[in-house]
Amino acid sequence: MKIARRSLIRAAAAGLLASPAIMRWGTAGAAQFTIRMGIDSPPSEPTVIECTAAGEKIKQRTNGAVEFSMFPSSALGAGTDMIAPVRSGAIEGYFFTSAVVAVVAPNAAISGIPFAFKDYATAWAAMDGDLGNRIKTEIRGAGLEPMIKVFDIGFRDIATQKRIDKVDDLAGVKMRVPQSPLYVSLFRTLGVLPATLNYADVYPALQTKVVEGMEGPIQGIYNSKMYEVTKYVAITNHMWDGFWLTLNPAFWNKMPENLRDIVTQELGLAADRMRAKIVTGEAQAQADLRAKGVTITNPDMAGFHKKLADAGFYKTWRVKFKPEIWASLEQASGRSL
Repeated sequence: MKIARRSLIRAAAAGLLASPAIMRWGTAGAAQFTIRMGIDSPPSEPTVIECTAAGEKIKQRTNGAVEFSMFPSSALGAGTDMIAPVRSGAIEGYFFTSAVVAVVAPNAAISGIPFAFKDYATAWAAMDGDLGNRIKTEIRGAGLEPMIKVFDIGFRDIATQKRIDKVDDLAGVKMRVPQSPLYVSLFRTLGVLPATLNYADVYPALQTKVVEGMEGPIQGIYNSKMYEVTKYVAITNHMWDGFWLTLNPAFWNKMPENLRDIVTQELGLAADRMRAKIVTGEAQAQADLRAKGVTITNPDMAGFHKKLADAGFYKTWRVKFKPEIWASLEQASGRSL
């Protein structure tokens, strides 16, 4: 039933992609620029809620000249499949995780280096500062235009159909990970059998036991109802991740500067609201998951760190990034990796 529903959503959205018009000039108050913004997350996810509110403010402040509409639950498509449509202008924009955008801008994956950020304040300072600016340059070089602020997805945890108390409990678990070499390498090093699937396909894969687990931010695990198909969540905080809100560069550059400023301001405020909600939202998600019958565990993370260090994980990945970007990460992190 859930698989059929997802197929219907995609089919309904297909008609939107068939429409080539991304600018409409008309009478006063009519939209001159329409931004269709896709995202993999469900409507209940805070980023969708805050950006929907931002869209209303954008329409008000531009006197209807700019319409910004959210299309959640992968209604326009999912993950890496959306890179080409945004680059070509078939749709105006999409929220890409760092793992997805790294497919075309490999150095953007740097923010996902495991255990690089000790807390949210450290991650936000990095992404609003030198490291974030360097990543934006990489994304622009790949034919996408990133907005000023990253939307926080949160630190990532593990949802499985078996209990995880220590790193050895992951051995042989077939788990969905994003289509990213960094994620695949991390979990393979930890003993997992990685399976790369688009996010829209994770629920049915767990439902049919094609995979035994998945990883992601705890709020996403709850909002996507993964508690219906998993029994345990291990709080590992193994990576920080954010959504890069990206637009088609040609579309963005056609918009007058005063309108671009309004869009940038309102989306920046939406990102700030999202960040303010993230910590309390995670605590609530844990409580809600427990209420749904999910067991929350807090594994011994020393074993995770030791396994990565013994395998030379950081030495291997350090050379895959530009030296100046790795140096910026270490400066933001406050320690050598």
